[in-house]
Amino acid sequence: MSRPVILVDCDNTVVRSDILWWEWLEKITGKGLKFEDVQYRYNIASYYEAECTELGVDPFAFWRKHDLYDLASPIQGSVSALKSLSQVADIVVVSMIKGNHHKSKYEFLKRHFPFMAGFVATKEKHLLKADAIIDDRHKFLNMFPDDVVKVLFETTYDQCEELEYCDLISNSWGEIGLFLEDLLVCQK
Repeated sequence: MSRPVILVDCDNTVVRSDILWWEWLEKITGKGLKFEDVQYRYNIASYYEAECTELGVDPFAFWRKHDLYDLASPIQGSVSALKSLSQVADIVVVSMIKGNHHKSKYEFLKRHFPFMAGFVATKEKHLLKADAIIDDRHKFLNMFPDDVVKVLFETTYDQCEELEYCDLISNSWGEIGLFLEDLLVCQK
């Protein structure tokens, strides 16, 4: 009998790449916005459009940096929760890649989540076999059928579509881990 598969998003689910992007934009533009002021739109660059245009800087160049995740840290509780879940399920990190940051993202994941069963770089997450998915974006959760357990890792960001169905909404990795562990153990 095969083990359950849990798909886990990377950005803003196990690593706060939003803060890294904001810090990079602040360093380049010197605009002086506080992070609390920009944590409502997924496209943080929209807060810096005028400054980036004036400087001739592509605000999305951040996502093509080859060392993007080199100094990043996992979200509190994500490592222990996923490590515990890896005892009863295969943990597969699934994430979009842009530009040159693939190696940096993969090495970040291997460094902090060496127990993961795999890593898949795709925007088409719904094409992967899964028993559960953890993601911070409604649109990705909505792509999965209702027989897949859906966990929304809650953020403050606006979503581009309404959430159709979800089994758990939380930003606590402790709660997410216990919920999925109980669910998967009960299904055995």
